[in-house]
Amino acid sequence: MMGILSTMSSFEKSLIRERQMEGIKIRKEKGLYSGRRIGTRESIDVFLNKKKNRTIIDYLKRGTYSYEEIGKIVGCSTTTITKVNKVLEIKKVKLSGHK
Repeated sequence: MMGILSTMSSFEKSLIRERQMEGIKIRKEKGLYSGRRIGTRESIDVFLNKKKNRTIIDYLKRGTYSYEEIGKIVGCSTTTITKVNKVLEIKKVKLSGHK
């Protein structure tokens, strides 16, 4: 039973992707599709220097608060806190010269 459901799920996902790609192709032909705008990705430094993210970093460095507690204090989700922590770790690795 699980195998059948898994196969149906994969098939449905491929159909969705196929329809999506077809729609993108049509919009490109009409000149309406441009993809991601240039400059919409922010650098690590810009991301980490946002006020809310600086506050999250301060609480993370203290080490006495859980992600849930920080989220309630700052007013954000635990996913945001996880992202800030990951980006902070990436920056530390880049600064130390490791890849």
